[in-house]
Amino acid sequence: MANIINRDTIGDMARRAATKYGDKTAIIFRDLKLSFYDLEREARRFANLMTSYGIKKGDRVAIYAYNSHYYPISMIGLAKIGAIQVPINYMLNAEEIAYIINHSGSRIFIVEDILYPIIAKDQEKFSTVEKWGFIPLGDSSVPEGFFDMIAEMETMPYDEPQVEVSAEDIVQIPYTSGTESKPKGAMLSHRALMSQYHSCIFDGQYDTYDVSLHALPLFHCAQLHCFLMPYLYIGATNVIMHKADP
Repeated sequence: MANIINRDTIGDMARRAATKYGDKTAIIFRDLKLSFYDLEREARRFANLMTSYGIKKGDRVAIYAYNSHYYPISMIGLAKIGAIQVPINYMLNAEEIAYIINHSGSRIFIVEDILYPIIAKDQEKFSTVEKWGFIPLGDSSVPEGFFDMIAEMETMPYDEPQVEVSAEDIVQIPYTSGTESKPKGAMLSHRALMSQYHSCIFDGQYDTYDVSLHALPLFHCAQLHCFLMPYLYIGATNVIMHKADP
């Protein structure tokens, strides 16, 4: 097996955090607590699940969900195999979502159970999707033709993927709102986001002993890349709310 090379990438950031902070609590979501070690293991499982479905370096995987621990898990897991997360604004309608999915060329589309009805009648519009994933956070049954992401992850090994990933590789493509024209995908590299995290940590004076509350949507760069990911970088504890609830 090839040796893992130290790189300035998001997948390696999580691995180093797990090594440094271990059993310290990384994420609290509802009644669930994940340590930094747990987060790294689950990200590896997600990476291996995507690999088992044929996702390779450079492929796009779209995530349509409210906030949960699965957002950073999917982000980090895809980063480990050089694949790209496409976060979907949960306030869009099916036609708007289909444009982003098809324009980005997303091969897998993962949908949270509570959002499934929005796209259920329009699945034929998603022409690039080869496999459909389902996140059953509630009591919903998995629709026909979808794989149960949570159950499938539990069958995956914890092995670190052996993929050469460069800091210049694209790790996420969030889309603009499209208020003046069609939405545009912003191609964010590992290096660009790691630089963003360094700036947030330094200027925001983030500390390992901080506890940060995340209520705004993680599909948006502000909550994900200005707060959650930088705080994971430095070993802080993060409380994730499913969605904003005043």
